[in-house]
Amino acid sequence: MRWDPAQFGGVQQVTVPSGRLWKPDVILYEIAGLEDYDRSTQVSITHEGWVEQWQPRLLESSCPLNLFHFPLDTHTCNLTFMSQAHTVGEVDLYWGPGIRSGQGDVSFSRGEWELTSLSVPTNPQQQSLCNRPSVRVQVTVRRRPLLYVVMLLLPTSVLMLLDLLSLLIPAYLKQRLSVTVTIFTGHFIFLITIFTLFPPFTIKLPLIGEC
Repeated sequence: MRWDPAQFGGVQQVTVPSGRLWKPDVILYEIAGLEDYDRSTQVSITHEGWVEQWQPRLLESSCPLNLFHFPLDTHTCNLTFMSQAHTVGEVDLYWGPGIRSGQGDVSFSRGEWELTSLSVPTNPQQQSLCNRPSVRVQVTVRRRPLLYVVMLLLPTSVLMLLDLLSLLIPAYLKQRLSVTVTIFTGHFIFLITIFTLFPPFTIKLPLIGEC
């Protein structure tokens, strides 16, 4: 896969059909779903022996979430890329130098989630998965709390203010009862709204729900 450019008219890079080359069978260990896009049928080869092929994919991964600090929660998930059919002695997997992995080198946000860091352990070569070569990437995401601040804190403040103002109404007025019932109904509807905003949880109730 290597050649001397001086002997081939200075050619340093060529493109060949991907079917003519062996390609590693790298999979995502924590995969929960996969949506494939059209793959490139060509690969690029440099005179130094580097073979490059871009394969866009949309991967769904499973990750346990601790929602106790919702909506100010931060989660760290592992993405383990491994070879399915080859052992450590046959294939080496490593985090390439062209992929930045330090804090602040990544920037991605989608909806309420923001990617804060993308890192690889000091020893990226893992040999604990059935003697298969693997690279474990740690992804840290943070929930953007703006939506929940607007939907939770502002209505809560208004309802508490109305509760305090209702105490200023004299007890002998009949309107005080109707105002109190209206505020109580508002609290009930607000609680229903809160629990519809909560993400599904199975282990522990979020702190905001306990309050």
